Amino acid sequence: MMIQYSPQVPSLIKGTLLAYIHKTGCRVKAAHPSQNTLFDSHESLDADTFSLDALITQVLTIYAKDVSWLKKQAASPLYQRLFYALRHSTPQKYVIMEKALLVAFEKGLEYCLSNVSSSCRRLALLAREVHHEVHRMLGFIRFSALDEETLVARPKLYHDTADLILKRFAPRYPHYKVVLVLDTQALCFYQGKIFSLDACPFREFLAKKDDYSTLWEKYYKSQYIEDRKNIRLAQKAIPQKYWDWLQEGNILSEGKKKST
Repeated sequence: MMIQYSPQVPSLIKGTLLAYIHKTGCRVKAAHPSQNTLFDSHESLDADTFSLDALITQVLTIYAKDVSWLKKQAASPLYQRLFYALRHSTPQKYVIMEKALLVAFEKGLEYCLSNVSSSCRRLALLAREVHHEVHRMLGFIRFSALDEETLVARPKLYHDTADLILKRFAPRYPHYKVVLVLDTQALCFYQGKIFSLDACPFREFLAKKDDYSTLWEKYYKSQYIEDRKNIRLAQKAIPQKYWDWLQEGNILSEGKKKST
């Protein structure tokens, strides 16, 4: 028997509970139904057809384990970790989350949140990396005005965070359409909604928009002069993986070469 769940936190939790109850495996549903072929010949259960209350009762009845904390405020940190971990780019994220949840069911919420087991530590790490990306982009992204109503930027993202970043930027620019240009599409936040747009026109605009970048490089060169000895501090604040994306990254790269 195989358990299937949707790529959302509530479904993931119910799917892992079902796997715990039936002592079997679980997996996330494929993005397209036609891809669900591996277990077509096996009996499977869809986590989305079960209620959380019923599964909590089953766990208590069968294994004498009280997992009712899943419905309490105390579980919020775990839900938050799962929420961010789902946005991580690693294909191993589902296995990591499933294992961490099984630890929580067996040993309790506090044990899981304390990161005693390797799977729980890995879950916390995934969540932290995604959360850090959102936080960094709020400080690193610089928008260019396409017109009087539209702000455009191309972020450097390693995880599925574009919509989270847009929602955080929206209160800063309540009267603008805020657009992030991604590899395959552009996402626009406007009037409380997110729209998917063709990225080509925005890419062309950003490719021609070089005056702003030149201005930033001049600014940073005025800040990171050798006498101030602050290159090292800037390198610490801005991870190297962003140097080829940020205009000031050229300065930081030059500073690193001089110090070696």
